[in-house]
Amino acid sequence: YIGLCSDQERLVFHAYCLDKESYKKICQGNYVSLAKSVGFGRGSGGHAKALDEAVKNLVPGEINIISDTDVVILMEDWDRLLDSKLLNPTGYGLIGIPYEDIEGFSSGGGQTQTYKRIPTATWMAISPRYDFSALNISADKTSELLIDNIALSKLYNLPIGANLLKDVGWRIPEFLYEQKVPYYAFDIVKPDSAESLALRGCSPYHDEFQHDGQPFLVHQRGSMKHQFRIDPLSVDFYDACDRYLNQPEWAVFPSSMDRLVALWRRVVSLFKLPFKFVNRVFRNI
Repeated sequence: YIGLCSDQERLVFHAYCLDKESYKKICQGNYVSLAKSVGFGRGSGGHAKALDEAVKNLVPGEINIISDTDVVILMEDWDRLLDSKLLNPTGYGLIGIPYEDIEGFSSGGGQTQTYKRIPTATWMAISPRYDFSALNISADKTSELLIDNIALSKLYNLPIGANLLKDVGWRIPEFLYEQKVPYYAFDIVKPDSAESLALRGCSPYHDEFQHDGQPFLVHQRGSMKHQFRIDPLSVDFYDACDRYLNQPEWAVFPSSMDRLVALWRRVVSLFKLPFKFVNRVFRNI
């Protein structure tokens, strides 16, 4: 974000952490002006908890970006693009990245699908011209919504007969429709596509998002499972980002402690050590 921004002084970072270790590390850094520990959480529940806190703390009068941490910005002067699309009186209220279409690498061709071609809570930029304070981010995976009429089909961009997966942010399409918020979703390009420019050759597990045929950002996905630049999937992803950006000086790599912790986790997994014992060792480290 900082290295490719046209005006770095504009950037203010807030972090919403789902564990004590990340919160402590964030507080020791130099870039985050507001850090909050929102309690332990994993999966959709944890994601929704952090996002809900982010929505509550949107800064009035400013462009607010909600982003997963495993997202990498790739476009030079990306902030100018957001300015042109979000601050224009006739522009958009929301810009973001969509889910995979049906028959995608991860989405598959099953009947149960996420909504399509509409921004998601993975990464979205919000215009100060619209009020998003009432947006409900929570997930509800205990039930699905049957798309049984044309109105629902148009709202979620799913075919009649499909089931909507109520994952994190599943109410976003309804909110945009009811509040009459115009939106724009970047084009999703998979790494095994000839159109991929940044992640070409990487696992199709990852996502590349383009604007007018140029990469704007990429998303590693699965960062809870694939440790940063240690697990092979993560190594390939970030190495591809560095190549595309001509090996930027701000590239970040794991520390010796990160690698030690990763090795310890492998040992834990191999011998199936108790979770409480693992946490105690981490605290001592």
